[in-house]
Amino acid sequence: MTELAVLTDNTLTVETKASTALGIAQALKIETDADRLRVGEFVKVVKALQKEVKADREPERVAAQKLLDAIRGGRNKHLVPLEQAEEIAKKKGLAYDDAQERKRREEQDRINAQLREEEQARILADAQTLEDGGAVEEAAAVRAQEPEVVPVIIPNLAPKIEGQHTLTLWKCRVINLETLVKAVAESRASIAYLQVNQVYANSEVKRLKEQFAVDGIEPYTEKSLASKSW
Repeated sequence: MTELAVLTDNTLTVETKASTALGIAQALKIETDADRLRVGEFVKVVKALQKEVKADREPERVAAQKLLDAIRGGRNKHLVPLEQAEEIAKKKGLAYDDAQERKRREEQDRINAQLREEEQARILADAQTLEDGGAVEEAAAVRAQEPEVVPVIIPNLAPKIEGQHTLTLWKCRVINLETLVKAVAESRASIAYLQVNQVYANSEVKRLKEQFAVDGIEPYTEKSLASKSW
């Protein structure tokens, strides 16, 4: 029995035909025009079997898909506004937390700056006292001192909500592509920062075909056999 006869034997199940077709395809050898024609006929039979499989229980599949779409639609009708409400509330909560953190840092910086100013004033006063007493060199040495203070750390007193915590995710955005490209060209940044726009490159190759010429890019072709369903 030939390959085509096996695949068109109505006594065999589709499951058997499918596994048989795969084995036949893997064993195919094309050495003559007759072989090439036989492979073409084989593809037709395989396409017909694909159509048969797709048609099997199609009404049930369509009905199940409609039911699933209806379930998703009904759920999303209520779920989407709830998800939007959650997102809005979270953004407002983060905005408040960020504002409170800015205030905390500003107050902390103000206190520490004031402490440094007070320490600097003390150093200058001590130096002036030494200078008034005639200890000019000692006064100069004191004036050269850097003010040293123990920095004040104001604790973060933001309210803690059980089951919720803030995640800080570090990300980046390209603000000047030309500058980044220059940095890569000068080996000041890894080439991994750059990614080829494959969609644009493919569209240009498709448009220009043999006339396409860009340094570092090699155009090539891939062929496939188009076959209609029988």
